[in-house]
Amino acid sequence: MLLGPNPDLRQLNVRPLCGFFIFCYLQSTKSCGLRMVCSMVLEYSFLSYYLAPKTNSCVSHDTKEISEYYDKIVDVQLRFSYNRRHYLLLKHLLQNGLNTNSHILEIGCGIGIMTRLMGYYVKRGKIFSIDISKNNIAEARRLNNRPNIEFAQGDAVNFPYPQYDYNFITLFDVLEHIPDTLHADLFAHIARYMHENTLLIINIPNPEALQYYIDIRHPDLQIVDQPLQADKILAHAYTFGMYLTYFKDYGIWYEREYQIMSFKKRTPVNTPTPKPYRLTERLEKYYLQIASTLRGLLPL
Repeated sequence: MLLGPNPDLRQLNVRPLCGFFIFCYLQSTKSCGLRMVCSMVLEYSFLSYYLAPKTNSCVSHDTKEISEYYDKIVDVQLRFSYNRRHYLLLKHLLQNGLNTNSHILEIGCGIGIMTRLMGYYVKRGKIFSIDISKNNIAEARRLNNRPNIEFAQGDAVNFPYPQYDYNFITLFDVLEHIPDTLHADLFAHIARYMHENTLLIINIPNPEALQYYIDIRHPDLQIVDQPLQADKILAHAYTFGMYLTYFKDYGIWYEREYQIMSFKKRTPVNTPTPKPYRLTERLEKYYLQIASTLRGLLPL
């Protein structure tokens, strides 16, 4: 989505602002010629901003152009570095079983911020991270100098990933930056590396929130930034043999900024697998049994 930690602080567009100052100036000048020139500039400023067509997304389909764009913004990513979103995503991984033996495929690692957070917990497992930008990968290697973490530059849609027994495949704030015309191929490719216990986790901006920034032409929008509706993501996932296990709409700095969803690979159910009871579930069961018995003893 946006690179800055507090996007709305920089959303003011300069053209209407310049127009306002020109308007104030021409009200004070007595020169007819200067008033005419100022009026023309004022008209252009407002019309070019408010009447120009507004697109629904910012999309480039040129892989080389996309790669070069991310090569140029490594310093921006370093400047903003860690934020609350990274720690919330890490918390979600831990809640779903991230541990020292986990194997992770991280698609779109950027400069390796999430890689580093996951690496603190994954000591004996493997993390394989890929990004389209060679400069991102170079910086990620510098930040994550560990023998069990591998990096590669490549296109997520067709890269030959190592055949590890992955516990997690992550697309953290990446899918909206991959042209949607490639999403079907991407999901087909990812499905080849999933087994029944692999959890695919996708985090994206809420499409309405991202559309708002597109409509105001926010200067921090990336070269590919497209609102993604959940139904389209679900359609791709189900087409290639996955099913939804979790979905949440949440906010960090503003309400309903992001959406997180998890998928697993569909497997045929021949015999239902009994669910193991946890202690809290056993206590709850006994409580309900005792409460029902006591209610039965009470007179109506």
